[in-house]
Amino acid sequence: MDVLYVTDKTYKIQKSVDTLVVKQGGRKIASVPLVHLKSVVLFGYVQLSTQVLHLLMSSGVNIFYFDNKGEVIGIVLSNQSNNVLLRISQYRLWENQEFRVEFSKKIGGAKIKNQVSFINKHLNDKGIDQLKIKQAEKFLLEQLKLMKRGNSIQSVMGYEGICAKVYFEVFGEFLQRFEFHKRERRPAKNIVNALLNYTYAFLRNEMILRLAAYGFDIELGFIHGVRYGRDSLALDLMEVFRPVFADEFVLKLLKGGYLTEQSFEIVDEACVLTAEGVGIFCTQYELYLTKLDLGTSWFRLFDREIKRFRASVFSSKPYSPFVFKEREK
Repeated sequence: MDVLYVTDKTYKIQKSVDTLVVKQGGRKIASVPLVHLKSVVLFGYVQLSTQVLHLLMSSGVNIFYFDNKGEVIGIVLSNQSNNVLLRISQYRLWENQEFRVEFSKKIGGAKIKNQVSFINKHLNDKGIDQLKIKQAEKFLLEQLKLMKRGNSIQSVMGYEGICAKVYFEVFGEFLQRFEFHKRERRPAKNIVNALLNYTYAFLRNEMILRLAAYGFDIELGFIHGVRYGRDSLALDLMEVFRPVFADEFVLKLLKGGYLTEQSFEIVDEACVLTAEGVGIFCTQYELYLTKLDLGTSWFRLFDREIKRFRASVFSSKPYSPFVFKEREK
């Protein structure tokens, strides 16, 4: 087990030599040897003692704290690299406005292409309004051409924002049993937006872990810029994976019947997963990470992309982000 998910606030985590023990009311639920553990993900108010915290950090185990709405409220990274040379290269490129504009075009363009790939993959799904979908696809491709002429990050991201709006206007076509009209971040008012929030948060964590492990300054993004406490570089790199990884996973969970209306509840006017729903989500997410019907896994693909990005930063050469293809090797 690489990741331990603890989803119930009645659980308590204790240590036993080099093993984590999860208990509920004094009864042992699970035990996990630290040698197999890379991350611990906690939902809500799970009790974690100082002794356990010290053990995890000294063992190089990362800790993620989520609230019940699927939002990351804290991260403890225990395996950050001190790659000073990489950070120097990153800082120099951040000051290169031409590189940043081209980078934003590459990321924005790849994201739009992946949105089109997602749409095309599900074009023949039952009950789909194909004319509506094809019109959206045509619009996205037209905006992609215009984006390439952009001369600033703001103009490029303006095209990206317009495309995201149109894309999500047709996203509900693929989830006809569930109400979805537009993307609303927080608080989520419906099941689909709630699941998108959870999945985007998990995707962001995948980027954070890899960027930190290589020694990037994860708060210095080329597109999202600098905002205190925000992991801007992770947000930059995750953009291209939103449609073909995250949105596809949401579709799988709902159309596959893994999660139903009973898997959600309303808390403080927000739609959130129940404790049982969070457990199902985490289980399916781990399975999903290890699979990709294109000759590799998402886990390996994320690793590969961050390595490619690192090479681009070191060399100051343009970065070509991931674009979904029918046979990705």
